[in-house]
Amino acid sequence: MKNAVPIVPSLLLLLSALALASCGVPDSALVESWRIAHGDSPERSDPSFDDSSWESLTAPALIPVPEADSWFWLRADVRFEGTGPFWLISQKFGAACQVFVDGVLVGERGSLPPRPLIRPGVTDAWLVPSNLVEDGRAVVAVRSYARGTSADYPGFKVGGREAAEFELHTARLLNLQVYIVLAVLCLFLGAYFIWQYKSRPKDRFNLWYALSLVLISFYFYELGAERFIPVTLAFKAFAKVALTASIGFLMLFFTEFFDILSGRVFKVLVGVQILAFSALFFANTGDETELMDIFSLSLLPIFAEIISGVYILVRAALLKRSDAIPILAGLVLGVGFGVHDIVYQVGGTEPMAWLQGFTFFALDMGVFVAMSARAARAANEVEVFARETAERRDRLGAVVDAAGRVVGAVAAMARDLEERAGELARTAELSRNEAKAIEAEADRQRVAVGEAVGSANDMARSSERVDEELALESERLEGALGAVGDIISGTVGVSSDVTVAAELSEGLARRVEDGVRDVASLGSSIAKVREASKEITEVVESVNDFAERTNLLAMNASIEAAHAGAAGRGFSVIAHEIKKLAQASADRAARIGEMASSIDALVSEGAGAAAKVENGLGRIAADSGDAVGRIKGVAEAALRQRELADGASSVLGTFSDSSRRMREQTAAQAGYSRLVRDSMGALEEGAARVKSAGSRIVTGVGALAEQAIGLRDLATRSSAIAAELASIVGKRTDSEEGIDLLEPERDRA
Repeated sequence: MKNAVPIVPSLLLLLSALALASCGVPDSALVESWRIAHGDSPERSDPSFDDSSWESLTAPALIPVPEADSWFWLRADVRFEGTGPFWLISQKFGAACQVFVDGVLVGERGSLPPRPLIRPGVTDAWLVPSNLVEDGRAVVAVRSYARGTSADYPGFKVGGREAAEFELHTARLLNLQVYIVLAVLCLFLGAYFIWQYKSRPKDRFNLWYALSLVLISFYFYELGAERFIPVTLAFKAFAKVALTASIGFLMLFFTEFFDILSGRVFKVLVGVQILAFSALFFANTGDETELMDIFSLSLLPIFAEIISGVYILVRAALLKRSDAIPILAGLVLGVGFGVHDIVYQVGGTEPMAWLQGFTFFALDMGVFVAMSARAARAANEVEVFARETAERRDRLGAVVDAAGRVVGAVAAMARDLEERAGELARTAELSRNEAKAIEAEADRQRVAVGEAVGSANDMARSSERVDEELALESERLEGALGAVGDIISGTVGVSSDVTVAAELSEGLARRVEDGVRDVASLGSSIAKVREASKEITEVVESVNDFAERTNLLAMNASIEAAHAGAAGRGFSVIAHEIKKLAQASADRAARIGEMASSIDALVSEGAGAAAKVENGLGRIAADSGDAVGRIKGVAEAALRQRELADGASSVLGTFSDSSRRMREQTAAQAGYSRLVRDSMGALEEGAARVKSAGSRIVTGVGALAEQAIGLRDLATRSSAIAAELASIVGKRTDSEEGIDLLEPERDRA
């Protein structure tokens, strides 16, 4: 029953609006007979202007215009009956105009170029001065401007003050001012739901509904604004597109709000629809008639979308979605407004007010009521949750209080246990460290005893080896005494042989010095031969020069003999012989030069060989000198060795006596080493037993320390549990404050 409640006020509102829109207007007389002419001329306002050639027109009518943005004039002889005052009422004329009565401007409708503005949904009324209708008749001329290729002309009426005030106030309220109110209201609600979407982006249906409201506010503003509106047809095209887009976004809201039908398919269809009609509208912004024809065409997909919305709402209602009921009520209300306009359109009559804007607003308001109802239910759920939370808080209060008392006792026990466990752990740790130190010291003593035993064994073995070595050394000393005697006798023979070798070396050194001098003399002789070979080379060069000159003279003589002819023939023979002689001299000189070069080369080789021999003899001489010196040194050393051998013989005798005494001492030391080794073995066994006992102590103390540490950890965990219980008890106040904060949250919802 609650779901049906929104339908009742919706029906009442529908009936009230229909009654207001269909109520009768005060009586007024329609001027039906008019004459029309296209173009513009100021003299047409003169009452004496001859308009007999103009075309006749009976109102109401649709006036064709040759082209968009065109002028035309209307004229009529109007009869004013009664006492006045009289008012001319334009009705919803589809053109901007200036109205002249007997040539006097009495009013304007909209605005004319250069900033044309036409409000076809508005009725204007102008008071006619009484002095212009003294005889009850006047010529009314209407200078008109149309932005399309046609203009709807309902005709002018003549009425009284009551009829004019109805048009200027009541009709304007329904046809203009109410749409401004609707535009502001939709814009405000759109901003509100945009804020809702920013607060909860996952509720995307808030965004679609906000876009629908904002866009339809532009459509309402274009319908109702008289001022502060762009006068171009582009804004009108935008307002018509805004209506198409608004209904499309409203359908997207339905699909997401109720989760019925495919939202993805609807997004594609709505996007295509908006793009297609945007292109059509903005491509025809030069002709208002075509613009309105496209708007009529755009109503078809809008009605299709509304039918889809009805399907979604019916399915949601069948699924017992209570949110669908208010929207259905708004849809019923909107359909009622739409039926009103359809009835008048079919009948061909003009209602006092078209209610198409109320159709879309009723649908949007139904959606707003549904979303408000959802918010109210959410607030109620929050309130119920707050009450349940408060009850649970009270039930938990006693438990928390008892837990608080237990927490205190547990915390005290945990602290005491932790302190005692800490002391026990520290004591166990100190004991374990001391036991480890004892064990380490026993281990070091055992190692030291082992090393001492090894050293005693080594000392005993060393004493035995020393005794053996001393015995061998005594035998060697006795053999050495005999060998020294042999060395002394051999040294005497070597000394005499070395003296003879020294004398031979001195003779050889003298002969080498003579050879060095002879080789030096040979080198000087070779140098002289090299100088002689150079002189031979110079002589050969002189002979070659002489031969060349002789050859040249012979050639000149031959030339002169040839010039002399027969007389010079004998001289020519002589010149030829001289040339042959010069050639032979040159050949022999060349042979001599070659021999001289060979001699020079041989001399150079001999000089090199002589130099090598000289160097070799020099080294031999030097080596001979060194050999003589060394042989003399050997002789002197042999004499000294003889003297040393005599001394060594006496020393070896002394060594033999000392060796016998050392053997006796070594035997005694070996006996002492065996006694020390036996004592160290017993000490090593005692150190091993001490280490074993220390290891057992360390193991026992370690186990005690681990148990103490575990006890301390247990005490720490007990303290942590007590602290956590304390924090839980402390959060009781925070929970109470959180529950109290739910109240303002519920109010905001």
